[in-house]
Amino acid sequence: MKGKFEPLKSLAGYYEPGDMTRYELVAVERWDTVEVVVLNDAFFDRIIFLKDNALTVYRSFRGEDTNPWTIKAARNLAEELMRK
Repeated sequence: MKGKFEPLKSLAGYYEPGDMTRYELVAVERWDTVEVVVLNDAFFDRIIFLKDNALTVYRSFRGEDTNPWTIKAARNLAEELMRK
């Protein structure tokens, strides 16, 4: 199966803001977006950022229920991926 799968630029990590919460994240760079999957003990979310200067949130799987801390954790990993 050589040549069937092309690796995308990606990064995995975790974020602990200090309130006993732990976010486990995977970020993948796409053509014009960065997609971040966020896992927590209580939920799952997928946040899509536009690759502009501010990494604008384009869409979230959970919509209005997305926590601002989740967006912050996802943005931190997306920014780290863009620096690499």
